[in-house]
Amino acid sequence: MAQPVLDRVAASAAHPSSLLPAARARAALRRHPAPPTDLEAPVLPRAAAPVAVVPALAVPVTVEVGEPAYGVRTVEARPGSESAIDVAARTADVIRLAFSVAVPSVGALARVVALVEDAVAAAGRDRAEVRVLLDLDVVLAADDRVARRKRSQLEYLDALAGLTWSPADTRVVTTPDRLRAEVEELARRARVDGVVLHPLGSGAALSGRARLQSVGLMLPVDAPA
Repeated sequence: MAQPVLDRVAASAAHPSSLLPAARARAALRRHPAPPTDLEAPVLPRAAAPVAVVPALAVPVTVEVGEPAYGVRTVEARPGSESAIDVAARTADVIRLAFSVAVPSVGALARVVALVEDAVAAAGRDRAEVRVLLDLDVVLAADDRVARRKRSQLEYLDALAGLTWSPADTRVVTTPDRLRAEVEELARRARVDGVVLHPLGSGAALSGRARLQSVGLMLPVDAPA
């Protein structure tokens, strides 16, 4: 089984060029300047945190739920190592990425995307030929107060589990009216083409998937607490 996606990404976060041979590193850095330092902060926006200014992508970010719609001949890849990225860059139409212990932050994910883009260029393909998507967990709450409570609960559960990374830092916990804006901002910071949302919830929350017409997404929303 392939090793976790770029276990060296997290270990060498301060030196992304060390992941590539010298020539490829220089080329990658010219195309992808170092991400702003606040990319290492938790994904969820904090009131006092500065907002990173990131150039807008040429193509609008897509936001889909569950599974994206593909053509019947679309080749999808979920690379779990650098060698798998090289293969995907040569053969795949869609490359799916996700946060993990090896890719624990938006900054680390942006560096993986840079590796993907470098591999695509090395394969002689145009970047526009390959869609890079992020699988993202999302928790919706009825209002800001409930969102704060749920965020705290997730952080507590991570600490209780003794994990070496905090999945709560890479989940979007928000209200329906803020969902699309927060997800699109995260996608731009990570430099992915689109996001595939995976709603977290159970019971009655999952039965309300059609209640979010206002944001144009089929997602559950928690009842007021």
